[in-house]
Amino acid sequence: MGAWPRPTLVRRMGALIIGFAVVQGGAQAGDLFSVAGVRIDAIAESAQAAQQAALRRGQATALRSMFKKLTLVADHPRLPSIDRPMIDRLMRSYQVTSERRSAQRYVAKITVYFDPDRVRETLRLADIPYAETVSPTSLVLAVLVDQAGARLWASPNDWRLAWENFNRGGRLVNLAMPYGELADISAVSADQALAGDQVALATIAARYGANDVVVAIAQPQSPNQLMVELHRHGETATLLLRGTRDLALAAPAEPDLAAVAEGDPLTPDETEDQDLAATRRAAYGTVIAEIVAVLEQDWIAANLLDFGVVTGVAVAVPLSGLGQWLNIRARLEALSQIERIEINSLSPVVADLTLHYLGSESRLVTALRARKLALVDNGEEGRTLEDMADAPIDPLMEQLLDQTAAGTSGPLTPNDDHLAMPDADIPGTEPDFPLIDDLLVE
Repeated sequence: MGAWPRPTLVRRMGALIIGFAVVQGGAQAGDLFSVAGVRIDAIAESAQAAQQAALRRGQATALRSMFKKLTLVADHPRLPSIDRPMIDRLMRSYQVTSERRSAQRYVAKITVYFDPDRVRETLRLADIPYAETVSPTSLVLAVLVDQAGARLWASPNDWRLAWENFNRGGRLVNLAMPYGELADISAVSADQALAGDQVALATIAARYGANDVVVAIAQPQSPNQLMVELHRHGETATLLLRGTRDLALAAPAEPDLAAVAEGDPLTPDETEDQDLAATRRAAYGTVIAEIVAVLEQDWIAANLLDFGVVTGVAVAVPLSGLGQWLNIRARLEALSQIERIEINSLSPVVADLTLHYLGSESRLVTALRARKLALVDNGEEGRTLEDMADAPIDPLMEQLLDQTAAGTSGPLTPNDDHLAMPDADIPGTEPDFPLIDDLLVE
């Protein structure tokens, strides 16, 4: 497989702000400084020595992954060298899962938790710019298009299952999957997702409190090749990427532990290895990992912290009461771009603040938007910070939500500027647009 293109070509867009909700697979702030699912495997003169060796290697691997997920690929060659004292200083704890051992071999998976302040300090001392702002939630609809047609909820859809199995936790790009409940199936069909139906996509976004919907389309070109497209639908429709990837259909087998007796629980499940669907999902998972890496690099590039520049901006925050102020303050304190918050005055109706922030104002605006806060320039009257979580719902959305609550399905007329997919969606036919292989779309 060739490399996915440089992420800086991905076009960003405004978010569709609808509200808050708990979403399947949503990232939590604390997860960002942990690395899960690190596979460790070592052989030594004893099981205990193998365990110690495996843990040391796994912790080093996790710390390297920790540094990489916060930084740009261009800076990875400059990342600090990892040694045991650094690991001991930065690691808070670790958790072992899927543990297996023999007389001389130890295999497990571990999750490693790091100290956020010490990770930040290490990168700053190494002069490595990094990002730690988590993106607004995007809801992923995984549509598989093949000779049987387009499938979103219907089975078999190994593409959707691969997205569900992909570890989306603890990432800067916050991707969530719908549960596939009856209300989801009623909200949007595969054809509506392909057509970019504004109303249908807004309906399911509202159900999950997502800022936008990413329609991930997979179209097998052959048993070993997959064409992938990603479209983001929010205030506008954007083609994020399009490319064809070769599939490695030989799924990596579980470790074959040496000299284990017949019937030993360490023996791999041969039935699973022979499962073609599981193999296909594993290959799809590799493609998904590449896609997410591209999206993450784009987000990092847009949200790097610049510690060389600290700027103060005075803002007035209109308030409806103490509860709203506490909520807004918590969202501001969660932003790594804001070094400190200076409270000049506070009343039940307005808070006058000075926000001391790192880097450029445009990056501050992006970070605030991710927390549903809008920085508004009122000219000579100064600037206000508006709470968009309480913004009124537009009439189309209000009608849409009323229909959903009433259980009616009368169609609304979507805006004509939605992104339409070509008619030629069946493998073997040529689409009416040129294939942009391995290119993100500006």
